[in-house]
Amino acid sequence: MSWQDHLKKLAPLTLEEAEIFAPPREMEAAIASYNRALANLRADSADIAQIALRKLVIQYPLFGPAGLLYATCLFDLKRFEAATELVNRSRLAGLRPDDTKLADALVDAIQSEQETLAPTHVNLLGRPASGAPILEKTRKSGKAKMASRKEVLEVVRHGDRSQPQETFVADEATPGQRLRRIVLVTGISLGVILVLVLGLFVSRMILDRTAAATPDSSERLTYLLDRLDVLSAGNPQIAELLADYARFIAPPVSETMATSEQSLAADETTTVSPPETSPALSETIPVETSQAAGTSSSTDLLTQVYSEYQAALILGQTDPVAAAENLLKMSQASASLDPALQSPAVPMTVEVLHSSILDSLDQYRVQAAEALRVSGHSAYESKDYQTSLDFYLRAYALQPLYYGGGVAYYCGRNHQALGQFDQARPYYELVIEHFPGREIAGYAQIRLSEMGFSTPDGTTASALPTTTSQSPVTDTTPAVA
Repeated sequence: MSWQDHLKKLAPLTLEEAEIFAPPREMEAAIASYNRALANLRADSADIAQIALRKLVIQYPLFGPAGLLYATCLFDLKRFEAATELVNRSRLAGLRPDDTKLADALVDAIQSEQETLAPTHVNLLGRPASGAPILEKTRKSGKAKMASRKEVLEVVRHGDRSQPQETFVADEATPGQRLRRIVLVTGISLGVILVLVLGLFVSRMILDRTAAATPDSSERLTYLLDRLDVLSAGNPQIAELLADYARFIAPPVSETMATSEQSLAADETTTVSPPETSPALSETIPVETSQAAGTSSSTDLLTQVYSEYQAALILGQTDPVAAAENLLKMSQASASLDPALQSPAVPMTVEVLHSSILDSLDQYRVQAAEALRVSGHSAYESKDYQTSLDFYLRAYALQPLYYGGGVAYYCGRNHQALGQFDQARPYYELVIEHFPGREIAGYAQIRLSEMGFSTPDGTTASALPTTTSQSPVTDTTPAVA
């Protein structure tokens, strides 16, 4: 279906359907002007509609439907780049479902027109250029024939016409000079090649000597184990260390199967709940970890953190979101452990374990944040602001400044749509602080003004709250883009 068909089916905009983009009195007048422009477009009065829509777009940049209608006018004027930019801005400001269908159809039409207007390269024969040359069969050569009288007269009649000529520029250098040039260029090339070969030979010799003087890893490990085996005869601690090492490199089959079953059972019973706190998660400790600390020793806590870390690695192959959130909890728990803590079941120090958890978290962080952002944006377009807020808060916990500040911006938008202005304000200020001069910072400043807040240029954004209220959406919640 073309965008013109979507435009014909587009219903007039009402005040209840419109996103908040101006004070109520101005919104009523702007919506009335928008509906008149829509009627003019359908009545083949595009010039009148274009004047009104251009004024609305300039005066109310967050009026998404008006920007979309003006993009259709720009499309008719063949201004495809400006129309595409205006469609993207309208999506960010907020559109109805029917407006979204019109935007998608208009973008497809713009891409089709741009591909049609793209220049087609031709070859010397005037045919479209292709990857392989066109081969044609030549005619058979015949015997040489004398020119006819008619052909001779034709040549004589047109002999006064100018014929194309080629201009040849002679080389003024003498043979001796040309020879010297060749010798000079050849000598320079041979010198460069000789230097490269000599450098490669010297570097190879240095590497070979270094490798011969330094024992490899297997030799170093063998020497260390032999020395520890000798010392273990008189030191029980060294003997226990060797036994732990043997169990680590070759654990019993029964223990391996039991550990795998426990990890799989933990994955099946683990449920990810929406975050109930703000993104200052570095100061929080998971509930499971706190309960374990109250009922078990510090060694058991270290073992539990390590086991949960291994389970998260297995879970990451099928559910990167759950794996990233579990790794985030484990990173907070490992950071609170005593660095001198040890456990026979954990083959590494607390510091190494914490570093490994952070490295694994970095592998899943971006992928999980993107999946949560997509789900949150889908719920936001459906005006399910509470569900959208839950997804965006989880994405914020993993990557606060992800998507060019878009995650933090939509955390504020959902709070604002739920009427939670105090909770929305810090997210907008964070966007303004970290992305100054960008379009999204301008939108955040406008949202603050809508809620009655103001942030002067150059001031530092306030810290995010430690708790976030998530009250259910009521029928009186204003629809905010």
